[in-house]
Amino acid sequence: MLQARLDGADPEFGVSLVDVEPPPLPNGEWVRVEVARGGICGSDLAMIRPVGPRSTLWAGLVGTPIEMGHEISGVVVEAGADSELPLGRLVAVDPIRSCATRGLDPCPSCRAGVPSTCTALDDPTHGRGWGHGFGRGVGGGWSQSLIAHRSQLHPVPDGVDPATAALTEPLAVALHGLLRTPLTPGSPTLVIGAGPIGLAAVAALGVLDPDIEVTVLARYPSQARAALALGASTAVTESDHGALMEILAERSSAGVLGRGGDSSLRGGFAQTVDTVGNGGTVDLACRVTNARGTVYEIGAPGIVTTDLSMLYRKELQMVGTLCYGHDHGPGGTVHTFDRALDALAAGAFPAEVVVSHEFPLERVREACETALDKTTGALKVMLRPN
Repeated sequence: MLQARLDGADPEFGVSLVDVEPPPLPNGEWVRVEVARGGICGSDLAMIRPVGPRSTLWAGLVGTPIEMGHEISGVVVEAGADSELPLGRLVAVDPIRSCATRGLDPCPSCRAGVPSTCTALDDPTHGRGWGHGFGRGVGGGWSQSLIAHRSQLHPVPDGVDPATAALTEPLAVALHGLLRTPLTPGSPTLVIGAGPIGLAAVAALGVLDPDIEVTVLARYPSQARAALALGASTAVTESDHGALMEILAERSSAGVLGRGGDSSLRGGFAQTVDTVGNGGTVDLACRVTNARGTVYEIGAPGIVTTDLSMLYRKELQMVGTLCYGHDHGPGGTVHTFDRALDALAAGAFPAEVVVSHEFPLERVREACETALDKTTGALKVMLRPN
């Protein structure tokens, strides 16, 4: 099968297309999935074209080569006797390799239903790495096929097409992050960033609280249009800090404290969702969130330089979040992928709004270059491996 893997063979584009033998099913609880769509995520692009200092904390858990792609939809084409999945079923693949996938007794995190913080990530059983797209031995979303444990597969509702199903993972990231601590109902909310995860956050906020009024900070007109189409009240593209503070003060019924680059909001948003995760956006989130409000860090910040004075000055709660799990929210405790699939079936995050480009797997380099160049109007770029 054809597979895109990060191996650094080409210093200008570190992903190679290779022809490999499909791995066998480890046991009867595993299935083989023919990949229909594989999304390109910002974390994929950061591995291919790193910007700024990089944390080394993940390096020992993954290594290279990496079988790329963790936003995945596909069809079951081979099923183990104990997998309980019919052939031909369209599924969304949860890429996390929990203790269950390795045949281990559950660690405390997996026992609690939060495999994103599994403590057995370094166990090499049935493939090395954190999960599909961040390891090897099982394939990924940028492969023609992959193998997965039955616990990773979520049946797609009727009427949801493969491109929409591949949006399950980014929407689940946003839903899980926002369910980490309760939202302040019906309150002004800011989303920083309008890339795919920022757009997913807009959709997720609408799913969890239709009465929340959402303001989005976007860099490009295509992002702003998509945010408004997904239900945001306002999309702001202003880059000057002083002018931005005046706009955000109006949107949150707050005042401006200080001047120019030193300004912050007196009052502010009840909650701010940072989907970018660099030093500037972490700083901005703290400046514009109301005292004792919540900053949701969904943008996966690594090594950043920022001013956290407002974190303690306002007694803010900053919530870190990674991926998905069994979350308590409307309707009880539900796996985030299933909550996301229900939202997708209801039209909350439509592919026609979010997916801007699709490419065959053979054009993976062109696909990544398109995703990197936002002047192309790129939002979510997807690969079609088959």
